[in-house]
Amino acid sequence: MSDHGRTVKLHHLWDGLLIEDEHAGYGTLDIVVTTIQRTMRYGREALKEDLKREGFADWVKDSANLARKVAYDGGNLKGANAGAHHDEGQLHVPPLPGSYLDVAREVAKRQAALAGFRLSAKLKTLFGE
Repeated sequence: MSDHGRTVKLHHLWDGLLIEDEHAGYGTLDIVVTTIQRTMRYGREALKEDLKREGFADWVKDSANLARKVAYDGGNLKGANAGAHHDEGQLHVPPLPGSYLDVAREVAKRQAALAGFRLSAKLKTLFGE
């Protein structure tokens, strides 16, 4: 993938959507978490339908569907094979679609909120309130 002129692997791009600076400290993480917590569309009420799906298998299926639909842009995402597409040592990597990063960041924040609620529920089941 090409993100603003730099070549990145898709997995690496998604790993850095919430916190782009790999050297960021806990203060940055706290800001991201607080922002997600204070955003109504990531609240428990807004996510209640997804939170009804309590099984790990459901979560895996949901994640796979999101990967196909969003991460791979419904199968339309253009990438490059690092072992091919060379022209005198240059790798030709197509740019990401225009709104890709905005959509991806929104999905990442939503998934982080879901993960927090789901983890909390599982811990309460294991250890009680």
